[in-house]
Amino acid sequence: MTTPPFQRARRPEHKEQRRLDILRAAAALGRHDGVRSVTLTDIAAGAGVHKSAVLRYFASREAVFLLLTADGWQDWADAVDEALRGPEEPRVSHPPSLPRSGTAPSSATCWDTRSSTSNAG
Repeated sequence: MTTPPFQRARRPEHKEQRRLDILRAAAALGRHDGVRSVTLTDIAAGAGVHKSAVLRYFASREAVFLLLTADGWQDWADAVDEALRGPEEPRVSHPPSLPRSGTAPSSATCWDTRSSTSNAG
């Protein structure tokens, strides 16, 4: 359990820091223990806050993992786009209707990827 440098997140930058701490804790716990076994209480303990504090930022544990999933998919789509486009082609920006939270780990996700295979040929 980590101790945040501030007791209550009142300032916008503290609130964003608390939100990121919650997401990082959830990602780490999901990678280590598996998403199914991670509870909201586990996430709160990992972020160094009470369960009710997590619920101020996210509606449920599912909402936390859905956000991490969306970020992971976007990172994957960006990597595929970069691999497929030529070096002279300009990069397409994200549509404004899909804001990026920029919080998910780029290469390590919370989900088991052992079942994915590559088709070389």
